[in-house]
Amino acid sequence: MVRSHATGVGKSFDLGITRLILFLKLSTWAKGVSGVRLELVSLVRDLLNHDILPEISLDKDQSGLAVTSHHWRIWLYL
Repeated sequence: MVRSHATGVGKSFDLGITRLILFLKLSTWAKGVSGVRLELVSLVRDLLNHDILPEISLDKDQSGLAVTSHHWRIWLYL
């Protein structure tokens, strides 16, 4: 399922926009009301701090599921 939602062709967001998307998702999760574990928040923070960013296609539906699937492709291989 992660692979099918993390597909896209064409241009991708530039790294600044990708960092912003990750930061916003991280700040939402860090509030503690989304059911996300602290370990995941720490992992995303570390990835963001080390510039390990997903490539997110511009032409893909940018719903929460589509954006998060790009992140999961990175997280699954750590």
